Amino acid sequence: LARILFILSLASFRLTAADAADVLNIESENGFEYNVRNGEAIYRGNVVVTDRSMTLNCQLLRVQFTPKDAQTASTNKANPVVSGTIGGAVSRIEATGDVVVLDRTQGTMAEGSKAVYSAITDKITLEGTPPKVTFKNNNGFTATGGIEYDRAAGVFRGKGQIRSFIAEARAGNLFNFSTRPQ
Repeated sequence: LARILFILSLASFRLTAADAADVLNIESENGFEYNVRNGEAIYRGNVVVTDRSMTLNCQLLRVQFTPKDAQTASTNKANPVVSGTIGGAVSRIEATGDVVVLDRTQGTMAEGSKAVYSAITDKITLEGTPPKVTFKNNNGFTATGGIEYDRAAGVFRGKGQIRSFIAEARAGNLFNFSTRPQ
């Protein structure tokens, strides 16, 4: 066979990491396919991804696995190693379609049309219409050039034109700040 493709059409599919401390759950409603040759899994339809601190929702998810025998050192302690036929560490996740990322520990929500996660750097990059970040206190910002979230450092970086919404301490007041790139 020139190409080996493993397809499962299940109402809900769940993938769980080997170590209970580093559980990565992925659920989808419209099927799953796994390409054995390139180590890529694709989940379709109302996809929900959870780990110990974050939840990601989207319509289409692509997960790239690094083969167990080709793993390289990662700076990310939260990079789970997945057991079973889908083997190796998660190296990259790409989510598209109504992407919402919730950091449950910080109460921060990020939205965009596309999100890319790199396990090596432990960073999420959001792109979209424009992407938006809302913090627990309902303050936040949008960035026309995208938003990067460094999970390890807990830092958000906006690119391009920024529009911030910051609620003043007095109820009912809202200041809007806008910056334009130089």
